[in-house]
Amino acid sequence: MQFREQIYHYLLRKQHRTPIYQSYNSAKRILLLFESDLLERNVQIKALVKQLKADGKEVSAWGFVPGKKAATSAILRDYRVLAEQDFTFWGWPNDAQKADIAREEFDILIDLNVSNLLPLRYLSMYANASFRCGMQTEEPYTSDFMIDLSHVDAPEAAPESADNKTAAEVVESSINPAYLFDQIVHYLKSVEARQ
Repeated sequence: MQFREQIYHYLLRKQHRTPIYQSYNSAKRILLLFESDLLERNVQIKALVKQLKADGKEVSAWGFVPGKKAATSAILRDYRVLAEQDFTFWGWPNDAQKADIAREEFDILIDLNVSNLLPLRYLSMYANASFRCGMQTEEPYTSDFMIDLSHVDAPEAAPESADNKTAAEVVESSINPAYLFDQIVHYLKSVEARQ
């Protein structure tokens, strides 16, 4: 494990918070975290935001574009794409970004970080959200509600990728954020229906 990962795990374990379950229908404010595409168009994410707004939710979407020094998208109150310049060497957000994400209160955080990017994991940790949802990882404290996507199969042509990705990384890279979103919303609605 890299030193940066160890710092993240240490800070995550130190965090003291009490999750408060929010049903999908009772939630008013939702934060989406996502990995941005390189051109920052994020058509799929914008469609998910539109879907949430159609359900009467106030949505804020924060993305990170890996491998890009500076983002070209405008930073808006409810939509922003961050790049490497917005994070420290250690992976945590700079003071301005950390203050912005901690200032606003959210009922539900939906983490669509299917690539397990460290900057997005820090944004999730610093977000002021009552209830956090995301993909199941080996880290026990990242989300209050985790979707197990281990059953998602890797593409047939890539048992071991040429760039030395492990089988788990190949499966992880094949997961569609919209699929994860649909699963999270489906189960949040299902839990609510049974109450």
